[in-house]
Amino acid sequence: MRSFSILLHALCPTIIISSAHAAQQKRQESPGLLINPPGFFPLPTPHAPRPEPLISSQPQSEQFTLNLSNIQGDILISPSAVNIAFSNSGLELLLGVTNLTASGDPFAAGQASDAFNLGDPSPIQNNWIPGFVDTAALHGVFLIGAQNTSLANDVLDQIISYLNDSIVEIYSLQASARPGDKEGHEHFGYLDGISQPGISGFTTNPVNGQVVIPPGIILLGEEGDPVVRPEWAQDGSFLVFRQMQQLVPEFDTFLTNNALMIPEITTLEEGRDLLGARMMGRANRAFPLSDNLTLAADPNLNNDFNYTLTDDNSLCPFASHIRKSYPRSDLDETTVDNLHRIMRASTPYGPEVTAEETASNTTTFDRGLAFGDLWL
Repeated sequence: MRSFSILLHALCPTIIISSAHAAQQKRQESPGLLINPPGFFPLPTPHAPRPEPLISSQPQSEQFTLNLSNIQGDILISPSAVNIAFSNSGLELLLGVTNLTASGDPFAAGQASDAFNLGDPSPIQNNWIPGFVDTAALHGVFLIGAQNTSLANDVLDQIISYLNDSIVEIYSLQASARPGDKEGHEHFGYLDGISQPGISGFTTNPVNGQVVIPPGIILLGEEGDPVVRPEWAQDGSFLVFRQMQQLVPEFDTFLTNNALMIPEITTLEEGRDLLGARMMGRANRAFPLSDNLTLAADPNLNNDFNYTLTDDNSLCPFASHIRKSYPRSDLDETTVDNLHRIMRASTPYGPEVTAEETASNTTTFDRGLAFGDLWL
């Protein structure tokens, strides 16, 4: 996503949300607000045929079953988009008893109650942004996507003008894709968001290695959702928002000081990059082992793997980020842990690392990842 602002609001009891308001706005055709960096399967477009080798005379939108009369098509051609999500306390304020989840469910309890399991340092008051600490007082979040910062700010002004004093802003954050060849990469330098599941009934052409899951794993009330949901929640989802600070100069210094200087490695830079790759499970630069830049840039190959080639740490360590978050063949693929997938979208926030920060190995400007997960 090119740029978006995030607003967390406390909603007053008088607020009225009208879904018809957005539908009545005139659709404007434009290049769209989504980025399309190398390493990802090309986005469908409303008018152009799909690129080779997928030969067809149909427009991509038809092959991907995208309906240009609703949000499926709008997301391709509109210059901006708005999403609103409510916390459990926000839903209770609007609707009374929500009956959405069981008592003690993480959504009902709020993210702060789960901070220990998330690995967040305690007490969270010393480490979390203040607006996130009191989850009972945090009632909703607006996600604004736009082609550029100016347009995102215009949309934000429209929201505030429309809702007026029925909302109170707690916190806002602006994020955007990184520039040039860094587009699609987070601040540590790794391509982000490759391993997204497909949705049965929507993903008609899954790429190699893409797992297609029942829609109820993501959407409430659909096939695969094990819980009976209230009617108003049909086809909604749960959104987790996290703002994660990244200390890039310090991370690079750690890699340099602990570089893996094995026989195949000839330079300090290669040893540093190898350590980073073993921590993450993916490489961000080339080194002379199993790294393959052609494979990494091919969306039909870069997610088409499992861990059956070896049962040790020689290729991808058990503790690497991608192996812990999605064990693949390490677990029976029918187990709950492998079926419980998420749709993850993240956008970097903060400026690029400055020369002064690199020279001092110290972070001066706040930067990191703003990301949201959809899950059940």
